[in-house]
Amino acid sequence: MRKVLHAPENVVPFSVVALGNPAEKPVPVEKFDRERIHYEKWPTGYL
Repeated sequence: MRKVLHAPENVVPFSVVALGNPAEKPVPVEKFDRERIHYEKWPTGYL
């Protein structure tokens, strides 16, 4: 990475951040799960 950035020897690259747009539009994922909704009670099995 130091060669690509032409950084001096005393500089140590420790992080790389990739920026850009995807080549294809990703398919949306449904994250809603009715089993995770609880009304006015603690769910059993979590304690």
